[in-house]
Amino acid sequence: MIATSCSAAPQVIAVEGLCFAGKTTLARSLARHLGAWLGAEYADMIALPPFPPATGAAARARLSALLAAEAVRASRARGAGTRLAVFDRSPLSVVGHEYAMRARGVPADPQSAATWFARAADAGAILRPDAYLYLTVPDEAFCQRQRNRGQLPDHLIAPGVRSALSEFYAASFQAAGPGRVLTLDGTAPAGTLAAQAADFAATITSRAQGRPVPWLVGPRPAAIPGRAA
Repeated sequence: MIATSCSAAPQVIAVEGLCFAGKTTLARSLARHLGAWLGAEYADMIALPPFPPATGAAARARLSALLAAEAVRASRARGAGTRLAVFDRSPLSVVGHEYAMRARGVPADPQSAATWFARAADAGAILRPDAYLYLTVPDEAFCQRQRNRGQLPDHLIAPGVRSALSEFYAASFQAAGPGRVLTLDGTAPAGTLAAQAADFAATITSRAQGRPVPWLVGPRPAAIPGRAA
């Protein structure tokens, strides 16, 4: 069971997008520019469990590990003493990946992922982003960056995965309230992106601003590990 925290929480801007969109570059640049605490993405926080999971139970165990990592990131953000934190990816990435994997026939549980993270946020164990920066790049730019930086696993960059993730992000952001999401052209110069992101960050003045980007979807999920259903 993940412990809750009563420490003061910073506002959180999460940087999202498909692989090779420039998320980490922007997150680091924005955090430096604003003096914000930078939360690394999951692959830089923990050794990710083996993929693909063989069963639904293995998929949920993988989600449990990611949820624990998110709780650690939230604790560190609270302890940093800054008013703003910038997260490189967020639970939205986790849920979206589960959707994409289910579409490919890989054991996955997007409903449980969404509910576990949302319940943890409601309990104060993790931080729900107040706003999102969503980076997009055209296919040709993605292919060029892939050639320059090296191949990633197929379950992250296959065309079907990219398509499913794009649809998931579009639906999630459409359901959010106004002022919650800024979509950026990931091919723009780094300085331009950082300036646009900083201007957007200045508008995030209240956690009550509009509707948050939704995580909860679908039917009743499996129970959260360590808790009653």
